[in-house]
Amino acid sequence: RCAPDGRLDVDYNPGNYPSIYWNLSLQLDGKCLVGGGFTLIGGQTRPRLARLNEDGTLDEGLVAALPGQVNAMAVQPDGKVLVAVWNLAAPAYGTYNVIRCNPDGSTDPTFPVSVFEGAINRLYILSDGKILCLGAFTRVGGVARPYMARLLPDGSVDGTFAPNPDNEVNVVLEQSDGRILCGGLFTQIAGVSRPYLARLNADGSFDPTLAGGPNYRVSALWTQADGALLLSGGFINIQGVPRSGIGRMRDLGAATDRATRDATGVTWRREGVVPAILAARFQHSPDGVTWTTLGDGTKTTDGWRWSGAVPEGNAVRALGWLPTVNSSSGWMVRTEVETPPVLAGPDDLNTGHGGDGR
Repeated sequence: RCAPDGRLDVDYNPGNYPSIYWNLSLQLDGKCLVGGGFTLIGGQTRPRLARLNEDGTLDEGLVAALPGQVNAMAVQPDGKVLVAVWNLAAPAYGTYNVIRCNPDGSTDPTFPVSVFEGAINRLYILSDGKILCLGAFTRVGGVARPYMARLLPDGSVDGTFAPNPDNEVNVVLEQSDGRILCGGLFTQIAGVSRPYLARLNADGSFDPTLAGGPNYRVSALWTQADGALLLSGGFINIQGVPRSGIGRMRDLGAATDRATRDATGVTWRREGVVPAILAARFQHSPDGVTWTTLGDGTKTTDGWRWSGAVPEGNAVRALGWLPTVNSSSGWMVRTEVETPPVLAGPDDLNTGHGGDGR
């Protein structure tokens, strides 16, 4: 772990072992899930999935029994963990599954296991609870779903979602309006030629309003509060303009990211092309250094709302929990809440000096 200034946090040391750690996911409570091909962590046996406390020590409250190594994972707001597992035991050797674990690591028996024919490299939880699966697979549950599939919240395959890209989708990012940005190695998606960067509607159909972009693979995406899109990858130009490996595209669409407070609580509006979030938490601070949680937000039609009284004179901020982005997840967005104006009362007005109201 690195400190905010980039220096190594020497007090955080879960232990070093000759193992494979592929995935990190930050839970709502600040604990960190670790997934991969390891068998030991913190000096204790924890095959393939473990959880660390905020200080880096092993959380003994999670013990999982997975059939293979963890290729990808994502944490649900309720604390359950989705893991993409490469099976290493007969009779399913070499296949991949998505398994849901309870917060204690036990397997959730209500979540059906679909067989993926090929690797699952990314899991992404959408704001409606559906799950995007990305990878090198060709079929899911016997149905053709090349490179990209969607599971319903109950774990069954979504038969209505079939963009069928012609190559891997490396990264996705859901917007607050439900549309989905996709980057990768594909040159066609949803039946349309659109190399390396595209946007889908929520039903998986092609959105033609996003202009063409880079000349090669896109590996990471992020939408800024003003609606601009940051992207990185293996490209050397974007729309014909030289940009080696990283660049920014504007005019993706309208974007709203604004938090305000009133006498009864805090409202956080997130609309348009800004990233969708799965949960919101509101905090207050008397000094801008030490922050205390006010509570978790409730989803509204245009964002999130927390109702309650904020201590007078305290600053307030809103934190947004995002699904997995590039093999990790956690608190990814933060917005400072606007302080309401202080309205002058009759005793505060001074009109006795030339009538200028000062």
